[in-house]
Amino acid sequence: MPSNREIDELSRRYYNVSELLRMGWIIFKANIGPILIITACIYLPLCIVEQLIQQNADVIQNSLNFTNLLSSREMLMEFFSSETGKSWIMLSFINTFLEMVFAPLVIVAIAKLAQSFIYDKDTSNPGKFVAFALSKIHWVIICNIICKALIMLGFVAFIIPGILFLIIFYFVNYAISLSDRRGLSSLKHSLLLSRGRKFRIFAYGIAFFLMSFVIEYFVGYAFAASVNQFSSMVLMKYILGVNKAFFTIPIAIWYLNMEFTAMIRPYSDETVLDDDE
Repeated sequence: MPSNREIDELSRRYYNVSELLRMGWIIFKANIGPILIITACIYLPLCIVEQLIQQNADVIQNSLNFTNLLSSREMLMEFFSSETGKSWIMLSFINTFLEMVFAPLVIVAIAKLAQSFIYDKDTSNPGKFVAFALSKIHWVIICNIICKALIMLGFVAFIIPGILFLIIFYFVNYAISLSDRRGLSSLKHSLLLSRGRKFRIFAYGIAFFLMSFVIEYFVGYAFAASVNQFSSMVLMKYILGVNKAFFTIPIAIWYLNMEFTAMIRPYSDETVLDDDE
């Protein structure tokens, strides 16, 4: 386990992916209880609602022959204009919206926990991190809608602008959580952090995404046999939420590291992941 001196270097240099994961694992392991509680409070209700919505959408989808619908433009238009089609669209939209709004709240809460552990080790009350995330929900909704809209437009237009928007808005939720940025200020702060670091952010982001995807794949495979059981699907999604929480921590460390090195916002040098083991 690293010493205080090693962790103090957080303010002096960039970390590579393996170092971020190593320190992220230290925080995750030391706070596994609060992390599981926070994820349950924020993500578990979402998992239950999502699964209920998904079941209704699946009932509609299973009652139709989508292959025939897609082969005929007239049949497709007729489906979307029907009450069944409108219900299917609405359920799919609600599911996507809930994931877009509530999943970032886990990031906001867990990132704040990581920051508290690094600076004052005050992580004994997970409720305060849930309350903190919920207090930011309006900014999370507004900023994520703006970011997702720009990213989608970028990909629809020329793909490359979409990738660029992904990079420059990569830290928006972390700016809301760790720098107490609000509204467009969080987008601007993320943009400032990305200056001169776009390739690094892209490379690190791809690395974290691929590792998270591999874990999600194996979790999904493990639950494949019980895919029709409501409780199993909810549990699977909750585990994926914990996976999301884990990868939030190294990215939060990375964010703080960049704030240090960019001298955008000074923090005390008395930052430590004290290790007694």
